[in-house]
Amino acid sequence: MTTCRQIFDDAKNLLVTGKVSESIKAFTNAISCGERSDLAYLSRGVAYLKDHQGKKAIDDFTEVVKMN
Repeated sequence: MTTCRQIFDDAKNLLVTGKVSESIKAFTNAISCGERSDLAYLSRGVAYLKDHQGKKAIDDFTEVVKMN
């Protein structure tokens, strides 16, 4: 059984290897599953930026600020 943390780690690997769209989906799955850390939102925000989705990136970065 895959854990939320494993999904998050897979998402990070996808982002590092340039699979941005896939990483966004994986970060979203990790967040939905319970990996609701500031790092998960920050990482997905970076992926959104790389995918030229500035509004969504700002939303995720705002969530990080709220957490901290």
